[in-house]
Amino acid sequence: MTSRAELLHLLGYAAQWDREAKVNVIPVTDVYLNGQLRPQVEWSEEAQWAAYRALTAKVAVSGLEEQAEACGRVPSVDESFKSWFESSVASMPEWWDWDSREPFPHQFPGAYSAVLGHRLIADAPGVGKTNTAIMCAGLKRSKRILVVCPPKLSLNWGHEFAQAGYPHQIRVFRAGPLRKKDKEPLPDEGVVVVGDSLLASRDALRDQLIEWCPDFFVVDEIHRLKSLASKRTQAVLDVAHHVPVSGRYGLTGTPIISGPHELVPILEFTGHLGPVFGGAHAFLHRFCTYFEKFKSFAPRKHALPELHALLTRHIWVRRPKFEVLKMLSKPISSAIELDVDVSAYKEAHRQVIEKLEEWVSTFIGEWGIPPDEEAIESYLELNAVGHVSHLRLASAVTKLETATELIAEHVASDPDNESPLIVWVHHKEVQLALAEQLESEGVAYRMVVGGQSQKQSQESVDMYQDGQVQVLICSITAAGVGLTLTRGCEALFVETDWTPAIVSQAVDRQNRIGQTRAVITRTLVALGTLDEHIQRIQQKKGAIAGVVHGDDLSDVAVLHSQDLATPREIIRGLLEPIVKKMQPKIAA
Repeated sequence: MTSRAELLHLLGYAAQWDREAKVNVIPVTDVYLNGQLRPQVEWSEEAQWAAYRALTAKVAVSGLEEQAEACGRVPSVDESFKSWFESSVASMPEWWDWDSREPFPHQFPGAYSAVLGHRLIADAPGVGKTNTAIMCAGLKRSKRILVVCPPKLSLNWGHEFAQAGYPHQIRVFRAGPLRKKDKEPLPDEGVVVVGDSLLASRDALRDQLIEWCPDFFVVDEIHRLKSLASKRTQAVLDVAHHVPVSGRYGLTGTPIISGPHELVPILEFTGHLGPVFGGAHAFLHRFCTYFEKFKSFAPRKHALPELHALLTRHIWVRRPKFEVLKMLSKPISSAIELDVDVSAYKEAHRQVIEKLEEWVSTFIGEWGIPPDEEAIESYLELNAVGHVSHLRLASAVTKLETATELIAEHVASDPDNESPLIVWVHHKEVQLALAEQLESEGVAYRMVVGGQSQKQSQESVDMYQDGQVQVLICSITAAGVGLTLTRGCEALFVETDWTPAIVSQAVDRQNRIGQTRAVITRTLVALGTLDEHIQRIQQKKGAIAGVVHGDDLSDVAVLHSQDLATPREIIRGLLEPIVKKMQPKIAA
């Protein structure tokens, strides 16, 4: 059996195992290594040509590279530059509805930069990337426009095109049973919007879109393409490889959440991975270190400023929110530390330890030896997230009483409902417990959580924006991207996330275009529980993203490998002492 180390040597650092298809997956650019086909592998002629095209693709408009970089960094351009661009490069389409959708000043240089080759539109959340992308489609006079986005945002994308004045057919494919309209031929000219999970699950739809030959392909929240081996990523790339490189646009406010390795699928999609970096293997070798023990990549500290410079020079449009939206102020955030009764949390912790001991004991009984590194890794891959989720839920339950009191205080202090409160949660059990309490107290509330239809979620958003509810309970995973929730300016995080970018995305549902007040967030931290660890990890992970994104460069403290504590490493920390404790028993 080929080891992970041998596999990386053979296929490159970006190789991943697709468990479902039982094949190794690599970016098409890594078919070649240092200008030659990778040895010891049989490459089809199709793969060779696809790799050659990806490595030599023209990703920018020749002669205008400086203008592309400059436009990707500035908050506005003057009228003379606009006139030059529209007369020399591309002009806004006649159908654009200037009365209802006049672009903000920063959206002009953003669209210009993207059209010139910086097709990763990575402005901070809340500054109007959707409108910038629609401007790009108009500037390019695109005929067949494909939008792939998180499922809950598909209807919103259709509305955005309609409000911009788009005159042709707009088709939105939604999850669920096939509708009669879904079986109709795609329009000769128009917009097709598809949820990314739907694209991954319907092979026939993917084939239909490839045959449709879109000339403009935008992927919203493209950071969701986390792994080359995921069905979502493979489905998007399958379609992308049939779209001209100049027509592929990615949108995300958080291109990096944990480390530079997350950029590989994104850059493969936009077409920059080969021409700018020489392929995925070269990219990972240059900016990351692979740790065999953790089966993961960590960033190379010294290389991150160089990566930021290359992204700015060749790839993205990224401006700080407070430069382009000067009317906004930075969110005011605070943590409320709670001295809670941790007896229930300790019981959850004991249950996790008991399960770990049971597994080690069963393994020794079957094999006569303690689990080795490979067995431990296999166990952690299957069970770590579940064990940590059990601890996270136990942490959250300790905070419910305080959360309920704070929500009641807010409702009582805001009788005119001038700032309805958003309550952020993660677990379904916490959602339901809070909803039950609000119901009993007669508080007008709605929820945007997992398991809802797009229509239900949109109705909740509309009611919040119209001031019809006092409290909106939101799931960080279901409502954390793409939605506009600017009616209120206050939020309470009953639960949070490991990753600061995900929390920032949630905050930016309020702190975005349309907000006129300072956004105030409070986070409940249960002392003596997993909450404290999550807060420390947020601070450390934020440093990585900061140096690559170009934010707070002077304050960066890049993580070492031992700092990259994930759910897997937390459970490993509990498991290894158990394995060590069992070894003397075997020797006896």
